[in-house]
Amino acid sequence: MATLVDHVTSCECEVVSCKYSYVGCAAKKMKKDIKKHEEEDDKHHLHLALQSVAIPTLSHGESIVFKITDYSLKRRNNEVFTCDPFYTHTNGYKMCVKVFLNGTESGAGTHVSVATCLLQGPFDKHLKWPFTWTVKIEILDQIRETSNMFYDYKFNVDQSDGQCCCEQFASHKYISQDSKLLNNDTMYFRVRIKKDYLPWLECGKQINRKLANKCYQYANKEPLVFKVPDYQMLKESNKTYKYSFRSAPSSYNMRIIVFCNGYDNGKGSHVSVGFELCAGLYDKMLPWPFQGTVKIELLNQLANDNHHSIILKPTIADNMNNTGEFYYKAQYIRQDQLHGHGDQQFLMDNTLYFRFSVSTASMPKPWLVCTDS
Repeated sequence: MATLVDHVTSCECEVVSCKYSYVGCAAKKMKKDIKKHEEEDDKHHLHLALQSVAIPTLSHGESIVFKITDYSLKRRNNEVFTCDPFYTHTNGYKMCVKVFLNGTESGAGTHVSVATCLLQGPFDKHLKWPFTWTVKIEILDQIRETSNMFYDYKFNVDQSDGQCCCEQFASHKYISQDSKLLNNDTMYFRVRIKKDYLPWLECGKQINRKLANKCYQYANKEPLVFKVPDYQMLKESNKTYKYSFRSAPSSYNMRIIVFCNGYDNGKGSHVSVGFELCAGLYDKMLPWPFQGTVKIELLNQLANDNHHSIILKPTIADNMNNTGEFYYKAQYIRQDQLHGHGDQQFLMDNTLYFRFSVSTASMPKPWLVCTDS
């Protein structure tokens, strides 16, 4: 008989996002209707895809570099240079940078002023507001990179069309006297975006297998977090990522297994997840078969909500009677859903973050556990 979890994950009435949400499609329909939408709206999806390709997208730590030529002439003409727009991340905020070569407001006539502008974008209604990330703008040293002039400022803008401006970014006098910043009447600028500190992505330390019985992390007190780096490489090489832990003190040794290119009927289309029971010091004293639940969440890297979760709950019929037994969900999440949409993104910087916890139906008796030798 199908369990409630099986029904929820296979129900044709479940509302799901269009698989082209990563290029801006906001459609959400029941599973039974979503395929028809994806096939019939192909022209709209193609238009969105072309738009997303035309505008560059930054990953965390990446930058946009642009140059301004004929600085002296453009400064005399009070010109404002606007760089090409870009997205802060996949399905993210749309932005551009303006450079007022002869300054503006308090910097008019004496300084170069810079402004970072939020533009109206196709993903705005899905994004988190206010926008509070930090923007770093630099005038690049054309001799050596270590001497760049830069300015960091943190946004707090409630909607698109807002901007933050540094009116006295760099004085004309300083720029004219410093050939490293202005060479052949040309200046180079670089823009970096720094997302907020995200405490829910704070990982625990990976276990040294040789010291496993001495330093295991326990998943019964609070959820544990680990990250899967180099996702694309693991996917293309059909490799797994494994994270070892202990369900509780003096309890089951376990590990979470992530199949980046899927497993069983999820191979090639999904990310699959599962857990395995490993040989441990206390196995003879533990109740068998293993009866408990393992909650696994794929974490949204933009906000502490909208995570993708599942509860794995083997029954007695699943025969988890020994170490080495493996319980999994083959179709955990479609690979094309990893980019999410708007304020939901599971894959960033080629990295996935998982959080998990374990609850056992029957706890061991620690007062009967022998002292480690």
